[in-house]
Amino acid sequence: MIDHEVLYTRTDWRDPAIQQRLSQAEKCEILVPGFIPLELIRNFPNG
Repeated sequence: MIDHEVLYTRTDWRDPAIQQRLSQAEKCEILVPGFIPLELIRNFPNG
């Protein structure tokens, strides 16, 4: 599951725990060949 919090909200990147989460989140890559309806994507946070 992608860590949206560390990627898209304000976090203290000087914190070693946050740096670890950020490093792991940046390694994710999603390749989508075309349009995919959201109801077909699992673990997508509401809101």
